[in-house]
Amino acid sequence: MNLGNFTIKAAEAFQAAQQLAFNAQNPNIESEHILKALIEQQDSPVEYLLKKNNVTLNLVESKLEELIGKLPKITGEPAQQISRDANNVVLRAGAGLKQFNDEFITPEHLLLAIVQEMMQPENCLRMLDLQKRTHYCN
Repeated sequence: MNLGNFTIKAAEAFQAAQQLAFNAQNPNIESEHILKALIEQQDSPVEYLLKKNNVTLNLVESKLEELIGKLPKITGEPAQQISRDANNVVLRAGAGLKQFNDEFITPEHLLLAIVQEMMQPENCLRMLDLQKRTHYCN
C-alpha cells in the first residue's frame, strides 16, 4: 500500500488507525480502526457527512469501541499488518478515484469504501448490530 496517493488527511487517518490498533494490542489494522480514526479526525468532513445522513455518532463510536475490544489481541510488541477487510477498503477507495475524477484518496473516499465494504453480505452479518443502527444495511 502506497500512502503517496493519499491526501494528507487520509494518510493521517490511516496512521491514526494504525496507532489505534497498536494501542488496543490488535495484530491487524481493521476497517473498524480506520472508521474510528476517520470519525475522531479533526477538521475532516467525515463527521459532517455522517451527521448529515442521520447517523448517531455517539452510538457508532461506542459500537466501534465494542467491536475493537472483541478483536484478537497479542502480547508484547504487535507486528501490525493490514487485514483483508481493511485492504479491501483501501483498494475500493483507490478504485473510486476514477469514478470521481480524483487523483488522491481522501477521507471521504475511505468512508465511502468502508460503507461499501460493510454492505457486502459477509460483513453485514459480522457488523449487523452496527448496520441496523446506522441504516447502512437494509
